[in-house]
Amino acid sequence: TSIGSNCSIGYGVELKNCVILDSSQIGRLSFVGDSVIGENVDVGAGCMTVNRNVDWKKVQVKNGKTAFSSDLKKLGAFIGDDVTIGAGNTIQPGTVVLPGKTLSACYSIANKI
Repeated sequence: TSIGSNCSIGYGVELKNCVILDSSQIGRLSFVGDSVIGENVDVGAGCMTVNRNVDWKKVQVKNGKTAFSSDLKKLGAFIGDDVTIGAGNTIQPGTVVLPGKTLSACYSIANKI
């Protein structure tokens, strides 16, 4: 795991094999695994980047209607710069959140947002 400058990591957060770029905040009791978090991202409390499929199949990354195999059994999410993720969200494996997006609280997020 690599954490950029001016980041804030909340109480009870678990980070596993991830990159968190500068000036991002991860809210308490969150899990970020096998993911890339852009600059100036605010992840609310209790969020999770799910990093594997239930059936252990290789994770696919979707770009619109096109899906690409990652050839990895573990892969979390790609979160763009300046994203706000509300508390309690679950982000499914291989999800891409485009820069500048705001996600409301308590959802399960999948694919490309």
